Amino acid sequence: RTAPFDRGRILRAIESAFKAENAVPKEDPLEDAAQEKVRRIADAVTEEVRKQALVGEPLEVERIQDIVETQLMRFEAFAVARRY
Repeated sequence: RTAPFDRGRILRAIESAFKAENAVPKEDPLEDAAQEKVRRIADAVTEEVRKQALVGEPLEVERIQDIVETQLMRFEAFAVARRY
């Protein structure tokens, strides 16, 4: 099944991993600094996905998950990457 890329789903998944790593309950918001980092990482993921789509790279869910993990590590969120 194919589905359009949804930045919001990526953002929520990254946010969930940050909350899990920082023991923040699901219903509570992240601190502003952490939320800003989540947004920057989601933006970087979106940019990388767009680049790969433009050159014809296949974008299966697993590939997008790999991109998220890579971006988490680039932003030095290593513990969060393990949770993701």
